[in-house]
Amino acid sequence: MLTDNCQTNLSSFLAVYLVTLKQLLTDQTMPNKTVDSYLYEKELFKKVYLKIETEKRSKTKSKSAEILEGILEEDYRCFDAKKRTLIRWYDRFVLGREVECGDPSNNVKNNIADFLGFNDYHEYVNSLKKDALTTADLPKKTTVNLNQTKKATPLKGIALVSVLVILVITISYFFNSIKVFTGNENSMVWINDHFEEYSDDTNMLTLGVKNLLLFPYNKEAILYHKKIKLNCDDSIKDVWYYKVSNHQIELFNFPGLHPINRKTLKALTYDMKKKYVCKK
Repeated sequence: MLTDNCQTNLSSFLAVYLVTLKQLLTDQTMPNKTVDSYLYEKELFKKVYLKIETEKRSKTKSKSAEILEGILEEDYRCFDAKKRTLIRWYDRFVLGREVECGDPSNNVKNNIADFLGFNDYHEYVNSLKKDALTTADLPKKTTVNLNQTKKATPLKGIALVSVLVILVITISYFFNSIKVFTGNENSMVWINDHFEEYSDDTNMLTLGVKNLLLFPYNKEAILYHKKIKLNCDDSIKDVWYYKVSNHQIELFNFPGLHPINRKTLKALTYDMKKKYVCKK
């Protein structure tokens, strides 16, 4: 596992990388990227508002925005989009109006994509690439100039190379900072549905699992942190989940990161319980 110092350095490194990348992606010298991003976001909001209008029987954009705000906050603990902002995004993406408003964050887009049945926004975008999205879907008034092309400046070329170098260094730094199962440290490992202490007297390799991630020893985690099963009439209090697919979730009795893929666990909601637990 990463030490606290390594985690801090890695976080700072990634922050610099992401800021630089964001500046490049929003550069007007990259119109095609801007157009694609707009079209994907437009389809995302058209679909989510259509779903709300259909399933929640909402008849106004104000009501739909209010419902979407509630879904994001209650089901996903996402507080990045308030009703007023969601109304502006409705005008911008659904009605095709030119509205001054910020772009939806990745967190918002990931959660909306999840609500629509995808694992995340990336999976949603991949599904759209199979469709015939065209520039005809752009609003009549737009800041994107499809006919104008600008030559990339030497400075931009240097910036792109720098970003790639940063990405390679970051990935190398991350993987070189991860310890794997070696058999000589006072640590613990995740086996099937629980943590187990590793010691010299324990031959984990007999379990048929190799290169397990080592976690710092935590007695409480070994005793109480488990992957669990839930019945329809059980409480959702202190239950977190990871969405494996559109038909399956994994449940845990602790928050934080998934013990295998290190994805963030989400607090279980009544809607998720009804969809994935009570349906059985």
